[in-house]
Parts: sequence; C-alpha cells; structure tokens
Amino acid sequence: MTVLLAPQLTDLQTAGAALWRERTDNLVGSTLDTFFPNGVAFEVACETRNTCPTDARAFKGFLHRWLAVAAQVAPFKADAVLPVLRKSAAAAAGQCTSGANGRACGFNWSGGPAVNAGGAGEQMSVLAAVSSLLIGEAKAPVTGAAGGGPGGSNTAPPGSEPSKPSSAARTGAGVWPLLLGVGTCCWVVLMG
Repeated sequence: MTVLLAPQLTDLQTAGAALWRERTDNLVGSTLDTFFPNGVAFEVACETRNTCPTDARAFKGFLHRWLAVAAQVAPFKADAVLPVLRKSAAAAAGQCTSGANGRACGFNWSGGPAVNAGGAGEQMSVLAAVSSLLIGEAKAPVTGAAGGGPGGSNTAPPGSEPSKPSSAARTGAGVWPLLLGVGTCCWVVLMG
C-alpha cells in the first residue's frame, strides 16, 4: 500500500508538482496493466498455474482497496481506476456461485470455474473488491493540514500535543507484566 499511495500522497503535499503527478500516472498505469489484464484483477505470480499460497488469495482484495484510496487522494486518476475496479468487482461477485449454499466465492475472477472456492482469502478478496466501490462515500485520509497530528487522533487540533498517561495508567503498565511474569514462573515451577 505504501508504495502505491506514496506518489499520490506526495502529490498532495507538493500541491500537484509535475514530478509526483507523473510518478502517480506511471505507477497506477503500470499496476492496472500488470494486475488487471482485460480489466479484471489477476494474481500474476501464481493464478495461471493455480499455485497461489493461502495468503496470496487475499491480495486481489487488498489491491482493490489500495487503488480505490489512490483514486480518492489523487482524483485525477479516478477516471482510469474506478471503471476497472467496477468491472473487476462484478467479475469477482460472479465467482460467488460455488459451495453447498451456492454462494462461496472463487479465486479465478477472469473466467472459468470457481477455483479454491470458499476459502477465507477468496471471500475476503471479493468483499474488499465490492466494498472498494463505496470509496466515493468514504472520508479521505486525514493529513496534517486537515486536522491530523501526532498521537493518532484525527480530531485533535493542529499543533496540539497528545495527552500524558495518568500515574494509575503508568503503574498498571508496570504491575501487570510483573504479575504475569511472576505467575508464569510459579506455574512453570509447580508444573515442572
């Protein structure tokens, strides 16, 4: 995600500098050409031979989400990205016809039988592909200029400092690990 979004986010920070807009165009274009042949997500490394490991079966969904956010933070790419995501999500949903209930989703979105239908990765990818189409309804990522700041709070005013933990919180942070360590040692001695 970082590699795909870095040029778009840098483009935002540099007020659309030509260098970052060009890099965004190149990276998004290359991603679409490589991983969306015929406009449908395709796992280049392993899908043709049906050798994708379990974790790779969720990657199509991740890529859908990242491209959706990329189109959101770099709206000049939305016309190129969103039609591809729509076509790919429709193909993905079309693979959800397998299993005992007829709704298990497969991995081969570009056609053919639903391969590896029903696995968690396949189901998550289809859900991510379809939900990525809702990006127009989502808030854009928070930046420092738009209220984001240190401490992870998107509601903190710009320039504010994160609150310090209370003395009770600091004490608890020290006591609990100590009790857990002593308890584990006692358990090991008694069971050993």
